[in-house]
Amino acid sequence: MIDLKILRENPELIKQNCARRGSAVNVDTLLALDVEYRNLLSDVENMRSERNRLSKECKDNPAARDQVRELKERISASEGHLNRLEDKISAMASFLPNCWPMMCRMGRLMQTMWNCARWG
Repeated sequence: MIDLKILRENPELIKQNCARRGSAVNVDTLLALDVEYRNLLSDVENMRSERNRLSKECKDNPAARDQVRELKERISASEGHLNRLEDKISAMASFLPNCWPMMCRMGRLMQTMWNCARWG
């Protein structure tokens, strides 16, 4: 599986590689899901930090308890969506083919393929 960081940095290279290797993975959809996942993760982390800040105020401020309870519910709902997104991204990324060097010729059958280099 290809690291998503490489996919973010070089989406065109990954698209070309998918075309060369005959993979039907939609790279643009995968990138959009990744952006949505990272934005939601940032939101969840912000809600957690806010919840932790409010938890310290609960002794003196009874209204903070209600806010903490509300944040806890929002965090759990967002984490469920976050997990579903992560599963969907992992499933799509698992079908991305490994990158082959551009100097290697591609063939559909093993008889048409040749070695670029031989070791050992």
